[in-house]
Amino acid sequence: MRGKKLKLILVIFIVILLFSNLNEYRIRKNLDSISYQSTSVGLLTRGVVDRENLLSEILEKKYITCSDSRMISYVSKRVPQFKKFGMKIKESESHKNQIKTESAILEFHNFINFIFEGKKRMCNEEYKYKVELDGELKTKIEYLYELNNLWFNSYERNATAKSKIKNIYNTELISLENFLIDIEEDTINFMKSHDVDNISELLY
Repeated sequence: MRGKKLKLILVIFIVILLFSNLNEYRIRKNLDSISYQSTSVGLLTRGVVDRENLLSEILEKKYITCSDSRMISYVSKRVPQFKKFGMKIKESESHKNQIKTESAILEFHNFINFIFEGKKRMCNEEYKYKVELDGELKTKIEYLYELNNLWFNSYERNATAKSKIKNIYNTELISLENFLIDIEEDTINFMKSHDVDNISELLY
């Protein structure tokens, strides 16, 4: 009799231990997800806001410096994966089960580096070395600004007043899902308006 009770107690103990470990795993997984989202949302919105200011300034002064290129490249090279936010992609021919905004953001990084390709020595020797915006380059920068400005307007619509304070990037979005859907629609509409499948077709 005592042996049966000990076995029962042991079984109950094992079940409790397994449940406790499973619960701890779920909590850690949720915390990791929250941490990823918090960091990635900050990177995403910071990139949108920074590029809005930088590209606007570049177009106004009609040249781009090494410093400008490094800042745009920095805020554009770490692209968050939208699917990790739980964003559901529409099953349609236009989306082709791909999120176009991810590759579009990365293209800002790639193109800005392309402009200064072969000019790294000049940038190292003279930090304010600049490339003048001729007609063709100006048009390409305008494409980048046009797309990012659409994202910026979506950010403005979806952000709370607190998150719009200058230089504050720990943003609070009214709806993260709506913001991601909005900027993806912005990207798709931009591509359609210029009759391209990827922004790179307008840049190279």
